Amino acid sequence: MNSQHLGSAYQYSPLREGHFRILEITSTEPIITIRLVEYSNDEAPNYHAVSYAWGSEHNTEVISCDNAAFYVTLHLYECLQCIYKAYGPTKLWVDAICIDQASDTEKAAQVARMHNIYQKGVSVYVWLGKAENDSDLVMDAMKNLEIADDPNDGDDVFLQRVLHLKSEAIKLFDVNLFKPIAVLSRRSWFRRLWIAQEYFMAKEVVFFCGL
Repeated sequence: MNSQHLGSAYQYSPLREGHFRILEITSTEPIITIRLVEYSNDEAPNYHAVSYAWGSEHNTEVISCDNAAFYVTLHLYECLQCIYKAYGPTKLWVDAICIDQASDTEKAAQVARMHNIYQKGVSVYVWLGKAENDSDLVMDAMKNLEIADDPNDGDDVFLQRVLHLKSEAIKLFDVNLFKPIAVLSRRSWFRRLWIAQEYFMAKEVVFFCGL
């Protein structure tokens, strides 16, 4: 399938109360193809919520949503490609697609429960953008890095865990990575107000930076 063979633009059906939508990427060639399915809040399948920076891009890239044309930003298009490349067919919650952005009523209702959506997901996939400026080296250094957070531990114990990172993640403290880490940290995702909710509500966070 290509964009010339798609039907008219995708049209949302009204979202029932107590429901939300989940998309499934079924393929990325020749274009990204997804299914969009409505589920009740209490009966949803395992899914992963996606956290990314919307930015100021226009919706210029077409994907196939239930055999209809759906336009997304290039940033989100690359995000979906990267996730599919890593995991294959995957169920996701992505605000720009799973919420009807033309409906103020639906947006208000869904935004009010976004913390639940991120909390109930298997994990949160954080899309930082394309690989550049040695970001692939930084991502490799961060791989499998984890600071366990036990609510029974005090601040002093948590601080000690942070201080021990140097011995546990040697690559991350390579002097040659200082500049690439600084550059990566200036990406737009880190300047978003919503990341605190999306990050801290997650059971697990997986960072993506690639293609």
